[in-house]
Amino acid sequence: MPCNYIFTANNLNVDEVLEWLTIEPITTWRKGDTPFIKSRQPLTCSGFKLATSRADFIDSDQQIQDTIDFIRSNKTLLLRLKDLATKLEEADIEVDFGIETRMHDVGVQMDHWSAELIQLLAEIGAGLQISQYHPSVEEDEEMS
Repeated sequence: MPCNYIFTANNLNVDEVLEWLTIEPITTWRKGDTPFIKSRQPLTCSGFKLATSRADFIDSDQQIQDTIDFIRSNKTLLLRLKDLATKLEEADIEVDFGIETRMHDVGVQMDHWSAELIQLLAEIGAGLQISQYHPSVEEDEEMS
């Protein structure tokens, strides 16, 4: 998913949170689970992801607007999760924007994250993460 709210903690009881979480997570994991990548060690924390935007990787403006709308619409729940994070070991909340890298086309890639978004992230106790992905093979072929 292009933009996700990610909640992790060392001692998070995911099943307990799922009982009152009003948004269906796109994925959950538990401490000790074996990750999909075989070479990695068992997971050291539990967590879940919620989709904040399903906009395409090349549409960061839409991802930002969708995420602002998501936070506004779910603020009570997100504040409850922020409060929960203060009670857990090594808890972390991130909002991860998946964007397409343009570094193969330009010397510098500059993206703008609005003050409104940054303020809302701070209110819900979330950090901002940006994950850059290479364009898909189909997009590469279309550009040729």
